[in-house]
Formats: sequence, structure tokens, C-alpha cells
Amino acid sequence: MYELKKIKKEIDIFDLTILNICDIRWLLWSNIINNFHQIIKPIQEVLRYDCNLPNSVTVNFLYNAMDIEFLIITKFFANMFFILKKIILVFQFNYISLSETRSQLVMAYKFITVNFIRSVDISPKYGTHFWKLMKELELQPKDLPG
Repeated sequence: MYELKKIKKEIDIFDLTILNICDIRWLLWSNIINNFHQIIKPIQEVLRYDCNLPNSVTVNFLYNAMDIEFLIITKFFANMFFILKKIILVFQFNYISLSETRSQLVMAYKFITVNFIRSVDISPKYGTHFWKLMKELELQPKDLPG
């Protein structure tokens, strides 16, 4: 907690807080990843600073692991978990309609196909979170990892 307050003070991020230290439910993974991306620059800055400390093997590993591929993959997962959240919510009702379940699964299939599966005629749209990252980093489809 002390380190969090120190980061908050040094980098001047007024809304940096630990919400809850607990197990994360499936429904929240998309939110967690998006929240993480909101504070990733301060985290990288602290890791970069701590890389110079003695015995900082783990810190160096974490800092080097947060590369563009890491950002791309986590944003991709944010989109996928958002889709899963929609499907999971259908199954949490007391009464589950077969037609509603079918329509949710069909929508999820179409969303995944349109956003992430490339076809001969059409390039994927990459989903909301992932597309914003691509625009921010000025990435083209050819720049993405396979």
C-alpha cells in the first residue's frame, strides 16, 4: 500500500487505487484488463526505475515482458472476455430460454467472426478495445503477431 501511495504521489495520478485484492470473477476480466491498461504507463515507469536496483531480476523480467506484443494480447483478451461476459450473463438467469441462449451464442459467433477472423474478402474489425490500441500505437494488421 505504501508503494501505491508513493507511485500516486510521484506520478501525480489522483485516481490510482487498489479496488479489491481478491479472486476475480469471469465477468470482471474485461474491466480488470481495461483498468490495468489505464495505469500501465506508471507501472512501466516504476519498473524501469527499479531495474537499476541490485537483485532486480524479476523487475527486469516484468519490465521487458510489457512490450507491444503484451499490450496487443491483453487488449485482445479484453475483447474476448467482453464476449464471454455477454454469454455468461445469459446462463445466470433463474429461467434460461433456449431461444435466448441460441441467439446469444449466434451473436457471439458473429461478433468473433467479424472482429477477429480474417477472410479472403474482409479484414477483421478487431473489436473496440483492440482497435483503440491499434490506432494509439499506429499498428497495421500486418504488424500484429500471428
